[in-house]
Amino acid sequence: MKDFLKKLFFTDAPEQGVFAGFTLVLVSLWLVPALYLLCGGPMNFRPPVRMIFLAVALLLAIYLLTGFLCARKAQIPFRKMFGRGVQILWGLVAAVYLISLGMAYSARVRADRAVRDLEKHFAKPFSAQGLKTFYTNGRKIDTAFWDKLEKTTVSVEKGWEKFESRGLIYSSPEGVYPPELLKDFEALMERSDALRELEKMFDRPLPARDIDYKDSAIAGVLLPELNRMREFCRWELWRVRFAVEKNDLPGALSALKRMKNASDYLVDKPSTLIAALVMIACENYRMQALEVLLAGGNVPETVQKQWQSELEQDDRKVPQINFDSLYPEATMAHDVCLAIDRGRGEDVYGLSTAQFYRLRWIFPPICCRFARCSVDLIRRFQVREFGAMPKMDRHNDLLMGLCGNDFPVLAQQKFNQLSARYRATHALIGVELEKRKTGKYPDKLENPPVDPFTGKPMRYQKGTIPVSEPVWNVKKKYFDANTVRSAEGIAVWSLGANGKDDQGLNAYGGGPKGSDDVRAKMIFKTKSGQ
Repeated sequence: MKDFLKKLFFTDAPEQGVFAGFTLVLVSLWLVPALYLLCGGPMNFRPPVRMIFLAVALLLAIYLLTGFLCARKAQIPFRKMFGRGVQILWGLVAAVYLISLGMAYSARVRADRAVRDLEKHFAKPFSAQGLKTFYTNGRKIDTAFWDKLEKTTVSVEKGWEKFESRGLIYSSPEGVYPPELLKDFEALMERSDALRELEKMFDRPLPARDIDYKDSAIAGVLLPELNRMREFCRWELWRVRFAVEKNDLPGALSALKRMKNASDYLVDKPSTLIAALVMIACENYRMQALEVLLAGGNVPETVQKQWQSELEQDDRKVPQINFDSLYPEATMAHDVCLAIDRGRGEDVYGLSTAQFYRLRWIFPPICCRFARCSVDLIRRFQVREFGAMPKMDRHNDLLMGLCGNDFPVLAQQKFNQLSARYRATHALIGVELEKRKTGKYPDKLENPPVDPFTGKPMRYQKGTIPVSEPVWNVKKKYFDANTVRSAEGIAVWSLGANGKDDQGLNAYGGGPKGSDDVRAKMIFKTKSGQ
């Protein structure tokens, strides 16, 4: 064995062995990470491309200089420094290089095919222009409208500043407040010319906004209107509360219509998944407004039946909204891959150093691994709903932070909550209509709606039900800790994602920790409601 190694590395002089050892170190610096990536090792790093090019050039210069100095010391020709042992080491690098180059090409072909398949799945291109065409959906872009909406909203908020010394109650219309505080806030709303002007803008369907989508920077798009929609729906819920107290049914119904227009804008075609999630928040405010109107007892049967019909239509639209929301996310995922791979566009992803494509000839294993990661990410969207998205490869750490395994589960839960809210509210209206026919609320539902979380009938209760509402503390100028109290009323609820019966309570609404039921309820003003 000793003689074999001597013939392999020390053919003419000891300096050949020194050079062979340096070659082994240099080869290992390339082979070890190459084999690591080709074998599916986690890819949670961002190589500094410029530093890599500089390091490669520097190492090669040092390597050749070392060979030249060793050859000079040994007084042998420079070519003899590359003996059989060194040739074998570089041959191993060449073999892995060619194999990884072929694997990288194959992986890129699969990635391109995955993109084409997904474009067929959505029948839309993955580009900034394609996303903008999808969002506008034939609607006219009206920049002046949105500029005016922003300015008017700011004016409304300035009006609220006069009330901030007494608390930020304008953002919490679902709270329980002292009568004098409500009276003063109602007077403030009535004096707000800016709010009336803003409401006029929502009296009709909203136009599209000129969203500045850019390739390789889609995630950096600004969507200030999303927060404005949510704020407006909060204010309109206040309008409904005050209108019901004054028996102003037309005023309450007008506010309800404006809330619907805000929701419809967000998902006519969603600009992003976040737009759909904001719409769900807005719809929760609208469902609360319906509960307030039902509890008022002045809504004609014809209007209630119309609500039921609209809720049925809204519920049928939820799967399509879910699917539509996948397209912007898939386009963004593809945009992320291009931005990281090519290093193009603005650095909205914080990954400007990860330009893998530039390393394709120096280090093809990294291009191969990233192409595999891209395929893993893109193919997740070949579904009809977020809940059906498969989990990502646990080794795909680089893209996991941008599109992890938790987000599709949480997104699906939100869409299920929306569907549950529609169905529970629809059933609640049905119970109220039954009361008007028979003179009493039913003891049980004849045809209870299906719980989208469990696939089983939703729960129904008449009589004493638990209620958790934030109660305003005048001295603290904030809400007291939520406490669950009992009240007489009716409720229809879904068990939520945890599948447990929390009696209709939800932690986000002040219920016990971990509770996540989705409920529609109506509290009786007196205990005479039977």
